[in-house]
Amino acid sequence: MRPAGEDAHLADDVDVTFAVLSRPMLAMLKFFYRLSGNWGVAIILLTIFVKLVTFYPTQRTLLSAKKMQRLAPKIAALRKKYGNDKQKLGVETMNLYKAPRRLAVWRLPAQPDPNAHLDRAVLHAQLRG
Repeated sequence: MRPAGEDAHLADDVDVTFAVLSRPMLAMLKFFYRLSGNWGVAIILLTIFVKLVTFYPTQRTLLSAKKMQRLAPKIAALRKKYGNDKQKLGVETMNLYKAPRRLAVWRLPAQPDPNAHLDRAVLHAQLRG
């Protein structure tokens, strides 16, 4: 048991295999504590920080899973068609993954040119001489 206020030795409290993650996170937690002066707020700030750091990989994983979900019926049809021929099934599955997908192209409405009135003014001045 350590007296209150004494820093814990990380190696004594945390398994060494997690030290690669726990040391930077503990340092960040201590930084957020010094910033806020409250352990609860420091934990919330650390949680937000971790969520921000992992947001992009998480989004990529979710998008990949959605794409695989859309391909699932086609893969099931290939499995049914080439059930016993594993080599042909593998080739056709790879072809399905590599096939270009036609995506619906959403076009935004044409934006008006913010400088169009200047063009008309210049043209008008040139015509007047």
